[in-house]
Amino acid sequence: MALLPRLLTGSATATFPAFPLQACTMPSSEEILYSERYSDDVYEYRHLILPADIASRVPKNRLMSEPEWRALGVQQSRGWVEYTKHHPEPHILLFRRPKNFEPPVRQARSMPLPPYRALGEV
Repeated sequence: MALLPRLLTGSATATFPAFPLQACTMPSSEEILYSERYSDDVYEYRHLILPADIASRVPKNRLMSEPEWRALGVQQSRGWVEYTKHHPEPHILLFRRPKNFEPPVRQARSMPLPPYRALGEV
């Protein structure tokens, strides 16, 4: 039986004070502008334009890893790598990936199924 969340009422609200909504939300990827893809013989490229509040959290002296740019709210398929900085415009992120990139197929974890029991069996 799945447990469902419930609203806190009465004395429970005093025990668990409300957190500001902003502290629990992720940046909106709708604010991020995504370019179309463009390519050369080796790579396909795209660039993103970040709003100022998100751009202020981008490291200035190094490139970001995938978990870092995803934490900013960037949403794109696998394989993209931030490959350089455009220092005059740090709010623009430049990405590339190999042309015709195929993401690796993830294998589902094999878990044994519980033994089958008919209804009413113990």
